[in-house]
Amino acid sequence: MLADGRVLLTGGYPSSMPGAGAQPSSVSTIFDPRSGLFSPAASMKMPRARHASVLLPDGRVAVLGGFGQQPTGSVEIYDPGTNTWTGAQPLKVPRLDHTAVSDGDAVYILGGSGLGQVDFVEYYQPALKPSGA
Repeated sequence: MLADGRVLLTGGYPSSMPGAGAQPSSVSTIFDPRSGLFSPAASMKMPRARHASVLLPDGRVAVLGGFGQQPTGSVEIYDPGTNTWTGAQPLKVPRLDHTAVSDGDAVYILGGSGLGQVDFVEYYQPALKPSGA
């Protein structure tokens, strides 16, 4: 969910039934529930599925981990004001099928698996845009 109520949809598999050989997507789309319309957004730099995303206090969205060609710890941040993606500090370990929550200061990444079961909570603090920027 973006700060203005629109919904950012990112990556995933292009088919509802990903089978052997299915490749993750880098496509991003914005859904506006008020109008019921979908509109294209800039594509992520890395195709990924089974990732987590979280709204940051400055209105940007962090997309964390997931599966590209293998489990990844990469992080990309989407800025809806400029419709751009920026790479960010990676997670400590690759994760997929995890969740992320923000307390308004930091992001906490919980659960999932990577190169094995991930059994710790990661504290992640992305650089935020200065107020008024």
